[in-house]
Amino acid sequence: MKVRKAFTLIEIMAAAAIMTVVFTVVLSMASRVLTTWNRTSGEVRASYEAKVLLKMLQDDFEAMALKTTGGSWMQISYDERVGMLSGGDYMDSVPLKPPQIAFFSHTMARPRYSVDGYTQGTYERTPIPGTLCAIKYRIGLKNPFLESASNPNENEKQYNAFYGLYRSVIDAETTFESVLGPTNQGFDEDSAMDALSIFWQQNPVQVIDEKGYRTPVDLSIWTLAPENMLTMNVVDMRLTFGVKYMDYSKPQGEDPASHATIPPGVPFTVGDRIMIDMNNISGNVSFDASSIEALESGSLAYVDVSLTMLTELGAREMRAMMQSNTLTPEEFRRLSSQHSVTVARRINFISERL
Repeated sequence: MKVRKAFTLIEIMAAAAIMTVVFTVVLSMASRVLTTWNRTSGEVRASYEAKVLLKMLQDDFEAMALKTTGGSWMQISYDERVGMLSGGDYMDSVPLKPPQIAFFSHTMARPRYSVDGYTQGTYERTPIPGTLCAIKYRIGLKNPFLESASNPNENEKQYNAFYGLYRSVIDAETTFESVLGPTNQGFDEDSAMDALSIFWQQNPVQVIDEKGYRTPVDLSIWTLAPENMLTMNVVDMRLTFGVKYMDYSKPQGEDPASHATIPPGVPFTVGDRIMIDMNNISGNVSFDASSIEALESGSLAYVDVSLTMLTELGAREMRAMMQSNTLTPEEFRRLSSQHSVTVARRINFISERL
């Protein structure tokens, strides 16, 4: 009689236990690999986007127009608060207030044509004269697909509101007609100090959009319009300006040329000279200059820009906390530290003030 061989119940249970252990180990390894892949790919993507943004800012800064003919040609101001970004001292533990950068540049990334008139059923595209455009960079907290509101608090209440970097460009024709001149750039040093921030906050103008159509806009709202959004997930932007000035207090025979820095969080305006807004500086700030007067008589040499961008993993976690109203400054700093990429670049100012 032929004997049939088969697995016993104990053998089957042992094999099942071994397979369970093997599958658990494999799944655990796969999970760790997938987590590492997601984190690494997110960091690579965030780093790439930050480098693209820095290249655009570099192109705009290198083509900047700085003149000594009076008025305001560049202004660095700081929002009181954008979400969790409320710190006034760059050494503070609270995330720093984001800068608003207003200036004039012969930028390549600008509207090129306007659509004027209606002839035989076809709109005529006309090249926009000039190259000098008024530009503003700022960080906003809003839904990138919804129109902005005049009250920043309303923007923050929008569904899926999140941090993003925005770039607004007023076309060359409108810049010449509506932005340049003492009315908007300031008649003297006192009026020039805040001239550009006042212009961008108050003046309604007609701008030519990328399609060439003239559109009336409220600048305080338009700067956060969906069409001006560059990218999301920017949670920190810091600007450190290098200034070259003449220090005549040095002993005779030494080179009087010296360098100093204007650290992040310090508002200032560039006109006939560099005008530092000492009344709106909080914390202990050192300029490393022989005197404020000597520093203000100098010229901008470079700016060190650093951008911190959340990865998609960090952004999802932060959005979830924002929607559940559980995001605290401590959690903001934790996420910004663990799930972000910071990219820095030094940009030299090529143009001398004329």
